[in-house]
Amino acid sequence: MTGVRPRAVGELGLLADERLVGAACAGLAPMFDIDPLPGEDNEQHAERISDAAHVCRNCPVLDSCRIVAAELVRDAIGVWAATEHGAAGRTGRPKKRRTS
Repeated sequence: MTGVRPRAVGELGLLADERLVGAACAGLAPMFDIDPLPGEDNEQHAERISDAAHVCRNCPVLDSCRIVAAELVRDAIGVWAATEHGAAGRTGRPKKRRTS
């Protein structure tokens, strides 16, 4: 299976995804959370998300991160590749898409 990468699945896939080795966000997980941190007001939250996106824009694996986030679809929650993913405070099951 040379040249074929396994699809990352959930958090376990993220921990093992070799495409993200060397990411600038390593060790900074709370900074990239989409939900406000305890005691964080709206202004602080917006500034933290902006700071996280700045870290991403200077990351050596930015393009790989964008690909992994696209593969994860709804499981990519937080700031990924300088983009916010998922809704803050999201709870419950994802809504079904209507087909015509």
